[in-house]
Amino acid sequence: MVNGTLFFPIVSDGIEPIHGSELWKSDGTAAGTVLVKDIAPGPDSSGPSELTDVNGTLYFQVFDPSGGRDSGPRELTRAGGRLFFTAFEPRTGRELWVHRAVRQRRPRPGG
Repeated sequence: MVNGTLFFPIVSDGIEPIHGSELWKSDGTAAGTVLVKDIAPGPDSSGPSELTDVNGTLYFQVFDPSGGRDSGPRELTRAGGRLFFTAFEPRTGRELWVHRAVRQRRPRPGG
């Protein structure tokens, strides 16, 4: 749940063959339940996982067909307003990284 919106993956098991496994969101109503984005277009799947809310921003992992899950960030964890994760670098292997998630403020109209 991020800012009152539920985010979830729909696993492709024949229920959603048009999009594959992708990220959806819902405000709790049928009309408000929609696909966020078809990250892997068509019936391919991005397989979103490890959905993590950090200061009102959703972070998640997707499947990369060129390198699988091992090539991207893994083990997403929120602590103290920061996002901790592991990522792979060819020179050094898998290491712990931290991202200080800062919520962007939108300018107010007229001021």
